Amino acid sequence: MLERNSRWCRLWASVVLVKLHFAKQVHDKIGSLFDCKAFFSVSQRPDMTELLNNFQLKLGMRDPDTSRARKVEDIIEELRQHLKEKRYLIVVDDVWDQPTWNTIKCAFPEDINGSRVVVTTRVEDVAAAACQNDGEGIYKMKPLSEQNSRMLLLNRVFGSKNDCLPQLKEVMAEILKKCHGLPLAVITIASLLANKETSRKSWESIRDSLGTQLATNPTLEEMKSILNLSYMHLPAHLRACFLYFGMYPEDREIWRDDLVRQWLADGLVSNLHGHDLEDVGRSYFNELINRSMIQHGMICCEEVVTCR
Repeated sequence: MLERNSRWCRLWASVVLVKLHFAKQVHDKIGSLFDCKAFFSVSQRPDMTELLNNFQLKLGMRDPDTSRARKVEDIIEELRQHLKEKRYLIVVDDVWDQPTWNTIKCAFPEDINGSRVVVTTRVEDVAAAACQNDGEGIYKMKPLSEQNSRMLLLNRVFGSKNDCLPQLKEVMAEILKKCHGLPLAVITIASLLANKETSRKSWESIRDSLGTQLATNPTLEEMKSILNLSYMHLPAHLRACFLYFGMYPEDREIWRDDLVRQWLADGLVSNLHGHDLEDVGRSYFNELINRSMIQHGMICCEEVVTCR
């Protein structure tokens, strides 16, 4: 990460799938050092009016008047006035094309007051445009080292960075080799292993299911095969609930209780030993998070209340 002195921005770009987690950690860790902060996702086909309205809400601005049509230019001007003379931290996640970025960036005043804008993208041309073709402003996520991959997996499976059964070490090394240092692959497989029997046979089954291509060709298609493997290992009741997420637009923040009520309405939640159905539905939700099938969002009173 290198700072540019000429303008307001420190812009990062990442071409790996776990960029969101990294940027979110930065946002949460240093956000208190700024006058205001916001984190919002863009996705592939954004509605710019809705996107910018959401940006305003993230900044704590007044609720937009949705009773009348608002021009993108007017919303941008409101954002510029709100951010003017403030020191702000904004994370713009998952930008897919340059025209979208060219519109969003107009909302940021160019005051030199220590403000920062973090952009994440999977497209190198977008990264270059966001940094005005200054390659020093781009941060590319590198694969995890063998040691860090092992620590990530062990911490997820055993709750410890060093506690691995001797009979599993060889299989673990083979699994990690196939993950090729991709954090999303490691954490997804680790979440799958955490819900399986801790035996060499069980781990070998997961290793064999990964195939051989990922070790030499860690492409998006191979990542999809890992995610598909996790889906196929879901219990039947969770698989049906997980498919519900297909109704929501990409990157939409989903409220847990709304989701659980939809599951209940369609009879996807079973009455377990007389327990309250909504409590059972929330346990389904939490299990999907624990399996890394969905990403947690807002936390209230130590409970995850939204997800993506």
